Amino acid sequence: MHTKQALFLLAYGTPETAKDIEPYYTDIRHGHPPEAAQLYELQKRYQAIGGKTPLLTITREQARLLEQKLNIPVFIGMKHWHPYIADTVKNFTKKGITDIIALVLAPHYSIMSIGDYEKKLNLAIDTINPEIRVLFIKQWGDNPIFIDSLCQRIEETRKTFPCPDVADIEVVFTAHSLPIKILAMNDPYKNQLFQTCKLVAKKLRISHWRLSFQSAGRTRDTWLGPDILQEMKNISDSGIRQVLIAPIGFTTDNLEILYDLDIQARDAAKKAGLVLKRIPSANTTSRFIDALVNVITPYLYAKE
Repeated sequence: MHTKQALFLLAYGTPETAKDIEPYYTDIRHGHPPEAAQLYELQKRYQAIGGKTPLLTITREQARLLEQKLNIPVFIGMKHWHPYIADTVKNFTKKGITDIIALVLAPHYSIMSIGDYEKKLNLAIDTINPEIRVLFIKQWGDNPIFIDSLCQRIEETRKTFPCPDVADIEVVFTAHSLPIKILAMNDPYKNQLFQTCKLVAKKLRISHWRLSFQSAGRTRDTWLGPDILQEMKNISDSGIRQVLIAPIGFTTDNLEILYDLDIQARDAAKKAGLVLKRIPSANTTSRFIDALVNVITPYLYAKE
């Protein structure tokens, strides 16, 4: 039987224009339109970063680079905006794709994050073309080349501090917060994050580091902490005056990076009397693309 394999990169999605923000937010809220105050708050955030994020542009470039290196077709699909996951699945059938390797551009697994992508993908395939076979890569936060790409960016950023000695800098690893109820489900998310932190800290011999969470949702749930904004005061109280943020849970510039860290966390650090710097996002850096190639290659069919 003839098979044709492709890579499917999955990402969160981002509105491209101001008019897109309301339907995008409605999609995130499972079809429930946001209240006026909620919509206004999100609109303000996008205005503060220039109107939109480069997430879609960067994801397309990541796909192009991976297609070159892996020599298979690479498609992208977004969870909450165009091109939607289901729309791309329809395209697979048109292109004759029979087998896909699916990878979410976030390194750590939770049933409420990566698991939700997998659920959406499986639903789309069951509805559109159940004969498409899927190899779903669930986590890769411990991949050695990914760890190396983090270390490179941390070292480059560390050298820009007024006092670049590692002992004078608090490294704060961040990831998207999730409802704390995942802990009762034996969800691996938090443990996987700590594993990434420990691998980086060991390699760079970082003496001061902590894991913090950011971008908690506005729901009645209790979310994982400590929150990055509160941590700025905690670090200041500890006597350290330099903070390096390494958002290990994010691989592409998005709203959580450009607003939550570059505006909110920076303001909190300034109020706490701290010098704060953030490592550049992985985006299309060569070492990060190498990491993705390394993660994906074992799933490729052997060439005849």
